Amino acid sequence: MSRVGKLPINLPEKVSVSVEKSLVRVEGPKGKLEKRFNAPVAIKVDGIEVTVNQLDKSRFAQAMQGTARSIIANMIHGVTE
Repeated sequence: MSRVGKLPINLPEKVSVSVEKSLVRVEGPKGKLEKRFNAPVAIKVDGIEVTVNQLDKSRFAQAMQGTARSIIANMIHGVTE
């Protein structure tokens, strides 16, 4: 499992994240962003954390877990700063 992908993403107070199937929407004080992930990952929002999990144990799923987590973290950073 990816070391980066294991880490949860903490949400700042004024940021909301919604997940509909493979579409992730991030809204914050500086704007709105959305991205579709067509990868073998499951994205879950649990209160103040976002987690990205693999759907299978392939090498591609490992790589995409870390990539998706980094992209979502950057989206959150983008709508706040």
